[in-house]
Amino acid sequence: MKHTLFIDESYGEGHFYIAGVLATDEQLADLNRRFAARASYYQIVNNLPHIPEFHGHSIMTGRDDWTALKRNFGSAIALLKRLTTEISRSGAAIFIEGVDTRRLNSRYKYPDAPYEVCLRNLLESVNLFLSNAGDTCRVIADSVPDSDTYAQRMDYYCSVTNPGYRRRQLMCIEGPMEFVDSRQHFGIQSADIVAYLHRRLVEGGSSSKETQRACARAYKPLLENIKTSRKWLP
Repeated sequence: MKHTLFIDESYGEGHFYIAGVLATDEQLADLNRRFAARASYYQIVNNLPHIPEFHGHSIMTGRDDWTALKRNFGSAIALLKRLTTEISRSGAAIFIEGVDTRRLNSRYKYPDAPYEVCLRNLLESVNLFLSNAGDTCRVIADSVPDSDTYAQRMDYYCSVTNPGYRRRQLMCIEGPMEFVDSRQHFGIQSADIVAYLHRRLVEGGSSSKETQRACARAYKPLLENIKTSRKWLP
């Protein structure tokens, strides 16, 4: 069975996360339908000239397409929970990988980029998940600096070996890896929502207890869809 893996990242001081949303063609069609309906509604309500992009940080801070939510924390959390519920109901599988960037830079003289570290660990987890059923997936990620380099590295991981937790060839991952504008795919936007909320919930930082509880409420619908969630501490 064919799948599509959508990837996006979220990071803060001292930590970096990548989330992957893996969907069959049927699940992706359902996810697209759900997100499109939400997007059309918010475009009309907020009188936007274009379909809004669901982006976790923008929603929470009231920026870009979401200025109507500025200083309206309750509405922002409510929207994020609606989106995580739609992701969950689509049946898509979720994979999350993180790394402690301070420890990474301290341990290695020439450390790999946090994006590459998390990417190869994520692909390894997805590969193992797919191999159990003999399925495959293509990979679509939000555009990042050095995307050509990461795409080349992924091709190597698929054809030779992946230096992740288990050091194995990624036989179930199909190349080439595509990097695109996140506005083009609700799948990438869903991965962004997952990565953003996971980072906010796990890392906490200077967030108040009220904010942490609110993020936990928005994150809760995703729990039954999460297949792996790890953070590497080098």
